[in-house]
Amino acid sequence: MKLFIRILRRAAAIVNGLVVLAILAALVPAVCLRAAREWQNTDTPSFAGYAAAVAQDAETSSGLAAGSLVLLKKAQEYAVGDRVACRDGGETVFGAVFTNKDGRILLYDTAAKRVRPGSIPAEQVLGVIHNVLPGVGGWLDKAASNTGLLALVGAGVLLVELPAFLRPRKKGEEEAEEDEDEEE
Repeated sequence: MKLFIRILRRAAAIVNGLVVLAILAALVPAVCLRAAREWQNTDTPSFAGYAAAVAQDAETSSGLAAGSLVLLKKAQEYAVGDRVACRDGGETVFGAVFTNKDGRILLYDTAAKRVRPGSIPAEQVLGVIHNVLPGVGGWLDKAASNTGLLALVGAGVLLVELPAFLRPRKKGEEEAEEDEDEEE
């Protein structure tokens, strides 16, 4: 029976360690994203030539799944056919470059198979789509919120302290605590 309990405790410690690592894997990018948003005062922060944007809905995402994290690379020039992300009226819009004339870009919505109305100044292009991580942007946005960060830190602290709280006490520790209580 003692062997079973020892094995169970070891398994619980391993699972606890893996959960703490998972929380850290969520907390570190969330804190970095939140810090970059605050420092750069934008919802598409950039670092080392790359920018990050989240595809919010089907209407603006041009075939990308809603909640996808999109990594963008800034380019000197945008060629016809490049899939890009742009700022249009305060929201991030995705599409393929249809034309690029006189510093203005027309975007082609690949999902709707039509050209988007109105041209966008080339300065508002955030970059060419470099990589898409489906579903990551949604949870990363939630984790980067005040409530999400608080929940992740709280869960991490709880899980780190849980093994010490559940560890059985030795007889010497129990007697020392009783002596301290009697002295008070």
